[in-house]
Amino acid sequence: MDNFYFLIRVISDDMIALYYFHHSKNLQKIEMPICFTSKNAILMYKLLSYHVNVSRKISLSHSLYLGKEIYKAELARVVGQVYIQD
Repeated sequence: MDNFYFLIRVISDDMIALYYFHHSKNLQKIEMPICFTSKNAILMYKLLSYHVNVSRKISLSHSLYLGKEIYKAELARVVGQVYIQD
C-alpha cells in the first residue's frame, strides 16, 4: 500500500484542487499537504507527473483510482454537479 493519499475537491466552477498527504512514520511530525490546482484533468495529470513522489512511488491501482476520480471531478465541474470522492 502507498504511504500517501489524495483528497480531491472542486473549487468554484473552474478549478480542481488535489491535496497530497504523506503518511509519516513518526507520529509526532506533522506533514503539511501539497496542493495541486488545475482547470482540467489533463493539466492535473501533467502536474502530478512532475512530482517525484507521485510519479515514481504510486502503485498502478492507486494511479488508476486517482485518474478516475480526477476525471469525475472535472465532469462534475463542467456540468455543475456536486463532486463527492469515493
